[in-house]
Amino acid sequence: MHRMRKDMKKFQDELVARQAKPVKLRVVAAMAHHELTGRKREAVLARDYFAELDKVAASLAQVADIYYVNAARRVLRIAAEDLAAGRFENGADVFRTAGGEVCLGLSMRRGDAMDAIAALKISRAALAAQAEKSGAA
Repeated sequence: MHRMRKDMKKFQDELVARQAKPVKLRVVAAMAHHELTGRKREAVLARDYFAELDKVAASLAQVADIYYVNAARRVLRIAAEDLAAGRFENGADVFRTAGGEVCLGLSMRRGDAMDAIAALKISRAALAAQAEKSGAA
């Protein structure tokens, strides 16, 4: 019995550690883009695809934390004020604050990324249902 509890605790600790691992923001944005639109990268011109990834990254930033690597090689969260006024560029590889500071090495925690994608899907479905309801009226 004690061994089973230990094994379960170890499993839970490993799960939490995996959920906290960073994932490149561009990868999360690409996954979210595919989930939300059903389109693959090949279906969109490269320039347009990067612009769409930037928009998806901005949506993800509204529901989850985004991190960057600073000049001292520390991983820091991008402040909400900066996210509100700045913009994503180059297919969610770069974030530029309103003051012109460039943030590189953008990432999200794996668990947060999955939750954010799910939240965006739910939101999109609700908006589509509302639009359909309004159109039928």
